[in-house]
Amino acid sequence: MEVFGHYKTPFGTLNIAISPTQLEARWVTLKTPRQGQLLETTEHPLLADFERYFSGHIVDASRWLPLLNGTPFQKQVWTALLDIPYGTTVGYQELAEKIQNPGASRAVGTANGQNPIPLLIPCHRVVNANGELGGYNGGIEIKASLLEFEATQLKILRYQSAEWSRDNLQKPGALAI
Repeated sequence: MEVFGHYKTPFGTLNIAISPTQLEARWVTLKTPRQGQLLETTEHPLLADFERYFSGHIVDASRWLPLLNGTPFQKQVWTALLDIPYGTTVGYQELAEKIQNPGASRAVGTANGQNPIPLLIPCHRVVNANGELGGYNGGIEIKASLLEFEATQLKILRYQSAEWSRDNLQKPGALAI
């Protein structure tokens, strides 16, 4: 299946290119204008994953890794990105150490910049050692918005979980722990 066009998100627009040999969803910027027609989530499972992400669901993006074009090092970095918990951040150096290549923090940053699906392979969760956001292909504003979005979604999930626990503990016969 081939899909080509653009997809609107709450934080910006993604250019989408999907074919048997390519899978990309890169942010539209001043340097990369919007391409093709507006796509609907029903046109490809990747787009449905974007919709799930923006609906506050945690998406398992590991299924997309085998379809991504990149060097072995890039794929190693992108795989490690999937281990960064939703709503949290790590430093470039920490990620380099995680892939057992502690001298490669700059190369990790470069691999992040080549990430073909930066929304689902969460390179936005990698920050500078001093906690500053660092770079992001979609721009710092989008990176900050994605991190804020995830933090807010975690608060909502925790609140809903606490409400569910409290409601169930108040039922007759519930076991209080």
